[in-house]
Amino acid sequence: MSHESPSADQVEYCYVTKEIGVPVCVLTEKDCDTRWQGFPQWLPFNGRRIEFQVPQISTDAGSNIMLQVPVPDGKLEVPLPERCAEGDTLCLFQRTDDSWKIVRRRDEFSFVVPDCSPGDSLTLTLAEQVSLSFAVPEGVSEHDVVTLRRQPDGEWAFDRCAALPLFTPTPFQPEWTTAQYQHILDALKDKGYIDRLPRNLNVSVPFCGHFHEYVALGNFLSENFPSDVSVFGMELYDDYLVDWAKAQRWLKKVRGIRCCIEAGDLAQDPLPSADLAIGIHPEVTKGGPWFRIIGSLLRCCKLCVFATFYKEEKETLVNMINMYQANGSVEVFENPFYETRELPSHPAMRFVVVVEQPAGGKELLRSFFSFCSA
Repeated sequence: MSHESPSADQVEYCYVTKEIGVPVCVLTEKDCDTRWQGFPQWLPFNGRRIEFQVPQISTDAGSNIMLQVPVPDGKLEVPLPERCAEGDTLCLFQRTDDSWKIVRRRDEFSFVVPDCSPGDSLTLTLAEQVSLSFAVPEGVSEHDVVTLRRQPDGEWAFDRCAALPLFTPTPFQPEWTTAQYQHILDALKDKGYIDRLPRNLNVSVPFCGHFHEYVALGNFLSENFPSDVSVFGMELYDDYLVDWAKAQRWLKKVRGIRCCIEAGDLAQDPLPSADLAIGIHPEVTKGGPWFRIIGSLLRCCKLCVFATFYKEEKETLVNMINMYQANGSVEVFENPFYETRELPSHPAMRFVVVVEQPAGGKELLRSFFSFCSA
């Protein structure tokens, strides 16, 4: 198999967008349902597995839907994952602490090819706890995007491979977010937070979306942490897989930074332990699983930095932090970017919330990289 990479001037930038409602209310601890108060644990599964199809759901049921699943020892209540429709197959896996993880069974799986050579065997683990062994074919290179498809007999097979555009050391940086993000990084340094981090740094970027900020973050990390630096990102869906591949390639080639970004549900499994986490626009006023997501991040990261757009988001986030934060300090400040600019109707990254913990990041341990070659 062979393919050619298009040149940079042949590429059309097409972005997946979504409508985000402007929040009008502030959530507090009383808005946190007891079903979202517990923390997911990075614990092994005990082998108990349940599969069922999504029943008919009312069109006006809204979000944060809970399903009641009958089991031999009672009735199990689990949240319905997003983007699930009637007839989809859901998989439930029980952990050793008797908690459950729920995922939608997928018929297509895409991933960014890690550093490997043709003939190498990659072990891939899907969300539904299926392990796949993939032999890298000729013509597939690092940072290509490979898609596998489930066959009618249940087996997985190679479907397609997409190559990235030719590499450029000066990639696209959106003007509507880059400067705001850079001002946050500079403020963290000016306030002394960066100087208190270890030189060998693990960085998390939860709910990272397109991860447009990779150039600004990579330059900043390279300038301030000359030693070993790793970046791990997570987003609920792999809609932005090509953007992630571009970010991983650029960070490695230009800054020597290892980067891995995966699709995953932060309400069910935590990020790896990290020294620094930077989360842009957590949609906390949606409530539901966001209580658990914020609490989980606070437990696995030493320095958590959040940037919100609106006042209601900032106040809701602080309320969530106060629910789970036992030690350390919390600082809230307005992004210095807006000190000399007129405030727009929808100010990106306007409020910055920093949570510093003196001895965090030890409870939840997980490898930063899920690919392993045999």
